[in-house]
Amino acid sequence: EPDPLYEETRLRENSVLGSEKPFAWRKLPKAADRCTHLWAATLSADLPIGRHVVTVEEVDMFGKVHLAQREFSVRKPLR
Repeated sequence: EPDPLYEETRLRENSVLGSEKPFAWRKLPKAADRCTHLWAATLSADLPIGRHVVTVEEVDMFGKVHLAQREFSVRKPLR
């Protein structure tokens, strides 16, 4: 899926520019159909309350391994 922040920025720019021409700057290009720098995953619905770490490992086109970790917390519902 496209990068949602980029798409929002592009749509906002188009609404500001409207149909005015010539533009004072170059318009942003159309967002790519597939964003390669954002990752999404489905987490288990029964994760225990507390701190957890998600690890992402990626191998680039040169075979180099990149590893990233992010901590997140599961809290009890507010209700």
